[in-house]
Amino acid sequence: MSEPGKPIALDQLREEDFARRRGERFRLRLPSGEALGLELVEVAGHPYLPPGPGRRRGFTVTFRSDRPGHLPQAIYPVEHDEMGTMELFLVPLGPRDGGMCYDAVFN
Repeated sequence: MSEPGKPIALDQLREEDFARRRGERFRLRLPSGEALGLELVEVAGHPYLPPGPGRRRGFTVTFRSDRPGHLPQAIYPVEHDEMGTMELFLVPLGPRDGGMCYDAVFN
């Protein structure tokens, strides 16, 4: 989807781009350079369609980390082997199934 090392244009991503990746592994890069493994566990479309031609329907993606504990809400580089790197604003939701869940909202 994007060139290696080049961030993805977030306004080009659609719900379908993530829906087909549910259950796949992503990596969150911490400021230290350490990678935190994430699994895409949920993709949910928003019920409304914004006005105007060419506007996308919003959606939310939920990731679960490999370990408990949480990171503060912030923008983090999130990498996927095929999709590339995305700068996502992640918000911690709470623990689930042995890891912490984070949401990213696309409007």
